Amino acid sequence: EMVYAKILQKKYLPEKKISIPELDYDLFYLPLLHVSGDYYDFLKLSNQKYLFVLADIVGHGVQAAMMMTVCKVLFHQIVDAYDQPSDILE
Repeated sequence: EMVYAKILQKKYLPEKKISIPELDYDLFYLPLLHVSGDYYDFLKLSNQKYLFVLADIVGHGVQAAMMMTVCKVLFHQIVDAYDQPSDILE
């Protein structure tokens, strides 16, 4: 179960950065256990708008990792429907 959750979580967390003009950033992810509920993402909303997401689902382990994948899917559906940060947050 833990191995499956780790594979699934790795699939849902971005491995590559997106290129953003005039911004240099990096990413590093190291869960406390093999998997966790930590979620990060970066998305291009439009020509000059980018969105960084950092979230921590309550708990650790498989259940938190599964909830993280659900949150990511829902978040991407919201971003597909709205492009204004205030609408996305609401």
